Parts: sequence; structure tokens; C-alpha cells
Amino acid sequence: MKRLISACVVSGCFSVALAGEGPSLEGAYGVRLIQDDLGPMHQEGPGVAPPEGLLVFGGDNNKTFLGCLVCPETDRDSLFNRFGTYGSRFAANSILNRFGPFGGKFAPYSPCNVYSTTPPVIVDADGENYGELTLNRDSARQAKIEGLNAWLAALCAAK
Repeated sequence: MKRLISACVVSGCFSVALAGEGPSLEGAYGVRLIQDDLGPMHQEGPGVAPPEGLLVFGGDNNKTFLGCLVCPETDRDSLFNRFGTYGSRFAANSILNRFGPFGGKFAPYSPCNVYSTTPPVIVDADGENYGELTLNRDSARQAKIEGLNAWLAALCAAK
């Protein structure tokens, strides 16, 4: 079951992240985790839960794979695998790279750019679109997954 959790480091609590069963974010990122009472993450609507393996795509026509949003952190494509391509803050195609085209606060394809009109999209393995991964509150296509926008806001603020 995926849950919204707070991640705290020496400097204090700075963000929230999604964690699944298995190895913890504490082990992967060296952070201390505090369980919130927000319950499981799900798409807004009665009883609808996001499937495993929500994928993020961005760039021109959303052709660039940016990682897996709802995968175990040990998965090589997980956004939470800091040693993987998409969870590294140094990788070119990572939303965690604040200097890259997909992670910068002013980059056109970044979910952290509150003015972006071309943010990444979230889809499942069957191609069902869950909306945009964006902090742009004016976007009518912003993903409606409970806890996602709070996680993204904290992630972007921590960079």
C-alpha cells in the first residue's frame, strides 16, 4: 500500500514522498520517516486507487520517459531510486535535477515550473492518462491524485 509520508533530515522536515512496501526511503535516502494519517494515495473519486506503475513522460510531445511514479523504490526506473536514472538529482532526464530541463523551477518541461504549459504527463501501462504532473494551478489537466500535489510542492521547494 502506498502512503504519504514526511521525510526529515538533519536540517528538519523538508518534503513528503511516496513509499511502498519493501526497502524504506530511510535506507535509500538517509532520511527519517514519519507516518502521516492521510491514508493511501488514490485518484480523487470514491474508492479509486492508482494502479502500480504510473509512468511519467515529458518533453516534446511527451516522448521522453521520466520514470515510474508508483513503483517500489528499488525499481531501476523509480523516481524514488536515488541510484537510478530517474531518481538521481544529477541525471539529465530526472525531475529531481534542478538544473535540467525536467526539474528546474523555470524549465519549460518541469513540473516545478508554476507557469509551464508543457509539464510532464502521468500515464499507466495501458496508456490511460492521469493528467499532468505540475504545480501550475491554472492547468485544467493537473493530475487529481490525492497527496500528489502536496508531495510535488514539497519536492520542488526542497531543491
